[in-house]
Amino acid sequence: MKIRKVTNYKAPNYPNLTQILETPEIMNKLPKRWQSPSKWMMIMGISTLLTRYLAAEETTDSNFEVIVVPSEENSETSEKIEEPVEPNVQFAKILPEALAKDGRGTFGCVAMNPPTFLSESEALELIYTELTKAGLKLKEDVKIDNIECPNEDARWSRSKPKTIVGKYSFDYTSNDKSIIIEFVSLKDAKNWKMSNTMSSAPSYNLPKVVDEQMKKAFDNYPEKATVAFFFDPLVKPKRRWWGGANTKGIDDNEVEELINKEFGKKREQNSKKELIKKSKEKLRQQVAYFVKQLQESEKLAITETK
Repeated sequence: MKIRKVTNYKAPNYPNLTQILETPEIMNKLPKRWQSPSKWMMIMGISTLLTRYLAAEETTDSNFEVIVVPSEENSETSEKIEEPVEPNVQFAKILPEALAKDGRGTFGCVAMNPPTFLSESEALELIYTELTKAGLKLKEDVKIDNIECPNEDARWSRSKPKTIVGKYSFDYTSNDKSIIIEFVSLKDAKNWKMSNTMSSAPSYNLPKVVDEQMKKAFDNYPEKATVAFFFDPLVKPKRRWWGGANTKGIDDNEVEELINKEFGKKREQNSKKELIKKSKEKLRQQVAYFVKQLQESEKLAITETK
């Protein structure tokens, strides 16, 4: 882009500011509507700007270039734009089916159909077996620092903080602690919720405890790690009651026989043994889903060599 001067330029016929100051009589020649000070100053300002613009001299440098210099504000903004930083802790996705349906239940006097829960030892044995089978080298009961843990002293006190940053013992970790495993039992849920409510029919929502309390425990964790949470499926028995059977006109002595005949299979399905078996299978599916994520991210192969 080059600046070219105007070749046919005629000098303006109106007086400039210097001429007016030297010849005050010119003011008497102005139209009456222009003679007010504010309007006159505006007109003179515009005419002066036009004169300076049109009379500007052209530079004779043939290499003249127009350079756009960014403002300081834009420069600071451009320097602040940075690529997003990957968080230190990555949480493994939970099996969608388990997240939607499992880990919920009510126990106690009003619970007509209470779920069956796994013992922590049974659950941890299953998790350890499945993960080691997949190739993970695990350490048990590992204490990790910089974790926002439940503050037991605050359970019955409103003045004390609900959590404190310190060491927390996790069920399993890889040898280099890049993978952290925690099984969430009913006892864990109660501790992490920090609830001091006494109830004869407590309710549990384990996925909610994981999302709202346990994930936040890693807010201050400075190391790179992948964290996996598994939880008790809390399998519910199918309908226990035989009230749906048509017993009209049947002798009372034959009712029990009818119940055994029509609902014998359902009773078998609702047995403690079968419910525990189903719970373990659901937990095994949670673990398999996590192993699949490790394989897809190639973290499993890395961990095997350490």
